[in-house]
Amino acid sequence: MRKIFPERLLFRNRKVVNVWIDMNLLSHFEKSFKLLSHRSTYLSVWKRNIIQVILILVSCFGFLIYIPSVYLAWQQGLGEVVILDTLALLLVWFLLLLPNRFYKPKSYFLVSLIFILGCLLYTKIGLEGAGILWLFLVPVFCGIFLDRVFAFWSWVFTSVFVFSGVLFIHYKIWTGSTTFFQVFVIGANFTFLCGILTFLILEILNGIRKQKRLFLIYKNTNRKLQNKILTHTKKESELIESLNHKETLFKEIQHRVKNNIHLILGMLNLDREKAESELAKKAIESAIDRIQSMGIVQEYLFLNDSYKVVQTKEYLNTLVNHIFISYGPNDQSIQLNCNITETLLSVDKAIPCGLILNESMINSFKHAFPENRKGKITVSFQKSDSGYFILEISDNGIGEKSEKSKSMTGMSLIQAFCFQLRGELEIEKENGFLVRVRFFS
Repeated sequence: MRKIFPERLLFRNRKVVNVWIDMNLLSHFEKSFKLLSHRSTYLSVWKRNIIQVILILVSCFGFLIYIPSVYLAWQQGLGEVVILDTLALLLVWFLLLLPNRFYKPKSYFLVSLIFILGCLLYTKIGLEGAGILWLFLVPVFCGIFLDRVFAFWSWVFTSVFVFSGVLFIHYKIWTGSTTFFQVFVIGANFTFLCGILTFLILEILNGIRKQKRLFLIYKNTNRKLQNKILTHTKKESELIESLNHKETLFKEIQHRVKNNIHLILGMLNLDREKAESELAKKAIESAIDRIQSMGIVQEYLFLNDSYKVVQTKEYLNTLVNHIFISYGPNDQSIQLNCNITETLLSVDKAIPCGLILNESMINSFKHAFPENRKGKITVSFQKSDSGYFILEISDNGIGEKSEKSKSMTGMSLIQAFCFQLRGELEIEKENGFLVRVRFFS
């Protein structure tokens, strides 16, 4: 087994520690010089990017002009400028190395540095130096990086400081040929131009803030609307799925009802064939007719995919034709006249109407025209202007003479069906037989 000496192990540990320190320092520099994404809509992000770019440029160009500036200041005996340039460059490097989360301290230090540098250069060199340019940047940077209050007061202080050149001339601090009039003209221009630029920048930034606020409101509103749309879409899909399921279930129920009606009719037909007495056969035939009348409604609903309403003209004509084929004479001695208005009728009303029509027409065929007598049966279904329906079934048969022979069970059923319709029943027996039913939809 290979031995590892302590000295070699210590050397390796030191190497690992040095690499780890170098990597941390490199990552710190990357974070310091990293700019945030320009796609962000937040105004503070742009401010951070601007101040970061300014610090990078100042650090680069400041380092290039540091030696010539210090040399010239030393030759002219301006030791304060040498010290200030050195401290300013060190402070810029320090601010550059600070993380981006220290945005406010960077702003305050940068503006303070520019103000102090401008004041010192303006005091020592005068109007010929670059101090007035540095002072010009103070309100502008306050408006960009800080707020309106700082911008306004910095503009006031810098303007007052520029006009204070009159005091520097009066107390012989400036030994050149600068006059009071020159200070007044330059101060007035400084105040005017700096004020216009500062407040123009403030208005631009205020407009950007308003746009940002409106954009955030629009974004939040859009997000809420999208969430509502997604919620409604989900609910709509669930409702559609539930509706499709119910439609399938309803069709299945209708199909089973139809099959059950046919099954019942088949069983009744078998009972009718097996019945020995004529009375039993007639009773079974009446039951078959009533069930067929209800079966026609179910057949109509099944074929037309209708759930709640039926077309009265189609439904009643089908029922009338079925009764006429089943009970009408083959020699066409009885004529049929139908006058049915085309309208919609609910299923709850259509079934009793069909049963009343069934009982009335069967009674007419059986009792109104004895001994192959010729005649006419009229079926009418109208809707009045008042909104109620009128169903009439009439014949021109023997009328009152057939009363004793008419089916009392049929008349009782007609009365029961009229009560189910919550309508009014009228029966006329003169010049034939008439059943009139009035009801609301």
